[in-house]
Amino acid sequence: MNREEQDQALALAEELLQDIELDRTTVDKQVLKASRLARLMNDEKISDWLRRERQGYSAKDVDYTYFVRTSRKYMKSEHHVFSSAAQIQAKVETYERELASMRIPNVSGEWANKVNVDALNRMTNTRNMIVKQRGILASVSGHLHTFASATYHSLRFSTTQNTMFEKAKEEIDSLLLQLDENTLRRIDSAYSNLQAEDAESISGAMNSLRRLIDGFTDAVFPPTHETRPHPQAGKPAIQLGQQQRMNRLRAFIDDHALSKSRAKRLGESAESIYARVSNGVHNDASKTEADYLFLTTYVLLGEILNLKAKSHETTMTVTVGENS
Repeated sequence: MNREEQDQALALAEELLQDIELDRTTVDKQVLKASRLARLMNDEKISDWLRRERQGYSAKDVDYTYFVRTSRKYMKSEHHVFSSAAQIQAKVETYERELASMRIPNVSGEWANKVNVDALNRMTNTRNMIVKQRGILASVSGHLHTFASATYHSLRFSTTQNTMFEKAKEEIDSLLLQLDENTLRRIDSAYSNLQAEDAESISGAMNSLRRLIDGFTDAVFPPTHETRPHPQAGKPAIQLGQQQRMNRLRAFIDDHALSKSRAKRLGESAESIYARVSNGVHNDASKTEADYLFLTTYVLLGEILNLKAKSHETTMTVTVGENS
């Protein structure tokens, strides 16, 4: 389902919920709207049920799940209701008109009691038929509400997630563009290879991701002959040369993270992802794992690069406060 169809289905689900909850339309019209929603959602089970609600059930082809759930099945088989929702709606309207026109006849004589009893029985039977038929319509409407509600909340969640991802993607892309033109090119290369799904292409995608991390590290923390003291006493100094990319990336994180806990988390994540990507270049990785590594790498680099902007904002805020 594309974005346009998703938005259309969301609006339709919300409209159907309002129709049901505000009693704006009859059940047969709700069935038609729900049928359109089921087609958009590609829900074959609901579509099959709603086809029966539009066209009627068959004694030889009964979906007993909804046949029972919608109160069509009675103890005696001859009392089963196979009519469609539209047919039941029409029957109810007919019965209600008949009931409204019924009167207890004003008669006298020896037959008066029988005539009155017969009239009362017709009125009672008609009321009972209305109650039974309306019970079916209420059951149908209830299941339509369940379907529309579940669909609405599912689409709302999906739309929210899509919006969040799109905003995050815009922010990450804008950050990565500040490095060099090769950064996004490597991302596109990795993504294109993932679409092919064969082992060779997936390996190529992992290689592009590794080169992306390498290029990213070189851009944010170029190689240097300088060293940093090891956090553990007695350990050799940490090298920051050309080949020590993970050391340099962790140094960049340490320099800009606003807390030690975040620096530790990002540093460990970067090392883990780099090791898995490097392993995926030479060993077969599943499509699912490769997709996960691609997304994780993309988001992780955006978060790491964003550290510099955040630390700069914090520094500026402190400086202004001191000057004031």
